[in-house]
Amino acid sequence: MIDLQDKEYCPTLEEVGEYVRNGVFGKFCCAVKETYKAKENIEFSSCSWERGWNIKFKKSGKTLCTIYPKEACFTVKVSNPRCRTAHLLRCPYQRQNV
Repeated sequence: MIDLQDKEYCPTLEEVGEYVRNGVFGKFCCAVKETYKAKENIEFSSCSWERGWNIKFKKSGKTLCTIYPKEACFTVKVSNPRCRTAHLLRCPYQRQNV
């Protein structure tokens, strides 16, 4: 299993998905890519709020949203108010207990 705190090893999106172990993660990533034609960037964050590897979806150099992965769940921060990725978290992906 990957260590999201290991700055020396950048995980792939697939490895992060295996770490999260939640089918909603993959569906959300695919939906953001398809809906907004966004590309994912896996970046290491040193900020105190959520240190470790995260996934930023960007389009035209602007961050649309950031995913903070955790074991069995993930958090999404919507960065661009024009990007309405929040609707992607509703049906059929609305909160799912693992």
